Amino acid sequence: MIVSLPSPSKLLQGIFVLQRNHRTFIEFSSILRLQAERNYTWIYLQNGQKILSSKTLMHYATILPSDFVRVHKSHIVNRSFFLGMSQKRHEIYLTDYSVICITQRHVKKIREILLTPLQTNN
Repeated sequence: MIVSLPSPSKLLQGIFVLQRNHRTFIEFSSILRLQAERNYTWIYLQNGQKILSSKTLMHYATILPSDFVRVHKSHIVNRSFFLGMSQKRHEIYLTDYSVICITQRHVKKIREILLTPLQTNN
């Protein structure tokens, strides 16, 4: 079986996720958010797809680029898909209309990170 791999520069822009018996390459730019479920992680994609990974959220927290922010012990979000933040409740809103609770202890820090404009490499 011949498998075509992404180019080396492309590998720096995504991750491989084991699904059943094959690996799927997912670009960072297509990941909306990640959600922990015990020792597994749900990866939510921009196209509406949801992929279950056998890796923990902590694993992804160590390999994702700085565009991703851990907002709760069970959630990492991609800043590129951040819509807004509740002033009264500890929630953030993403472009797919998902509402994510954020940890109370770090609300101020998370607010600063999410409201800081993303740096582009142009």
